[in-house]
Amino acid sequence: MTNRAAVLHAPGDVRVEERPMPSPGAREVVVEVTAVGVCGSDVHYYEHGRIGDHVVRAPMILGHESAGNVVEVGSEVSRHAVGDRVTLEPGVPCGRCVQCRAGRYNLCPDVVFFATPPVDGAFANFVAIHEDFAFALPDGMSDEVGALMEPLSVGIWACRKAGVSAGDRVLVTGAGPIGLLAAQVALAFGATEVSVSDVNEHRLGVAAATGATRTLGPDDDPGEVDALIECSGHPAAVAAGIAAAITLACSDGVFGSSTPTTTTHGTSIPASCGRRFMAAMAPQQQYSSPPSAPTWGSHMSIVLPRDPKNTTGGASSGPTVRTASFIRPQSEGVSRRLSLKPR
Repeated sequence: MTNRAAVLHAPGDVRVEERPMPSPGAREVVVEVTAVGVCGSDVHYYEHGRIGDHVVRAPMILGHESAGNVVEVGSEVSRHAVGDRVTLEPGVPCGRCVQCRAGRYNLCPDVVFFATPPVDGAFANFVAIHEDFAFALPDGMSDEVGALMEPLSVGIWACRKAGVSAGDRVLVTGAGPIGLLAAQVALAFGATEVSVSDVNEHRLGVAAATGATRTLGPDDDPGEVDALIECSGHPAAVAAGIAAAITLACSDGVFGSSTPTTTTHGTSIPASCGRRFMAAMAPQQQYSSPPSAPTWGSHMSIVLPRDPKNTTGGASSGPTVRTASFIRPQSEGVSRRLSLKPR
């Protein structure tokens, strides 16, 4: 078998090359990749050769949103068999550190993450990965949809962090792929109103076509919302979203006195509100993977047919404001090749 891969050598320089076939470790599976997405991080590496401190210093295969077929298994593999269709969770933790043992493996400082220097990614015919991070796809789900499980997990984690539930009014700022997925997840979680804001009319059209109840341009007033999910990274969008989210809570006295004030992203808000917002938007858990591997099974059900209008959704539970900021960063501390020793 031939293992061809798209290899980044320098900004703007991607070459299709032959790479050695991966061999599975004792608890690894080799997957023939049949579908792979292009993430914003792939674009950043292609255009700039780096994302912050993560610098491409040697040729690297891009891509981390993938699905495919198991073609080989290691000697101790028990979860999968040759022929299984799987989606891959691209960050494999060490399993031994404090964060991993506490069940927060998405915060593992030694995570080995596809397409994060110096680890190769999934723009290849074949990849090897620990069996625990390959998840079986249902027969009714295509490989292309299966490859979206990783970015979908970002939307699910954002909605969980923001506490989205039945009857909520949700504002998603930013209609890129993550924002669009977060909006659909909010609907699946029971939100009855999901507004999506952006400056790109085409993206807003996609948002409307995929279930958003309202789309907003830069001059539109979002009104009052119960939860804000920030997916744009633009200061103006952040400020407008915060203003929409705090209007209800602070006017109803949810956070108590409106003085003194603090300022975030150019918006003055009561200090009591500010503590709530800054706690909710802190980056301690802003990684792409959810905190527990079994939740990936529920991720698959999110993209199955549902009632986009949520006609069975319940009433809003009140004016408690919830926020989540999910401009997806890259994992830190990557220092090892993609090959775990048997656990």
